[in-house]
Amino acid sequence: MTIINQVDLPMPPSVNALWRTAKGRIHRSLPYRNWMQAADTHCIANKTMRRIKKIAGEFDALIMFDRSRARAQSDLDNRGKAVLDWAASRDLIANDKHCQALTMVWTPREDAPDGCRLILTERAP
Repeated sequence: MTIINQVDLPMPPSVNALWRTAKGRIHRSLPYRNWMQAADTHCIANKTMRRIKKIAGEFDALIMFDRSRARAQSDLDNRGKAVLDWAASRDLIANDKHCQALTMVWTPREDAPDGCRLILTERAP
């Protein structure tokens, strides 16, 4: 049986805003930490995590972003890293290195009603 998971999340921060350096150490930025907490809260409120099954091996990812929630100059490819890292840290996937195909698209609000929709599809072993 192929596992297909769909998760709606708030719009993630750009990759340019994920990491900061202080005292020679790299750490998650405050906006990134806040987004991760907001994503968790969102999933808890929508009872999303009850329906999710972990994908242990290879997978494909489709990430849809609501264009109206992003700045006009925002680069599409700057949004996916936060989403896949969040999915790995919450055990939706074993590791984002197992991603075999990644598709990211700007979409109308109805396709990503909360800002971002992540669809993970397990690849057959």
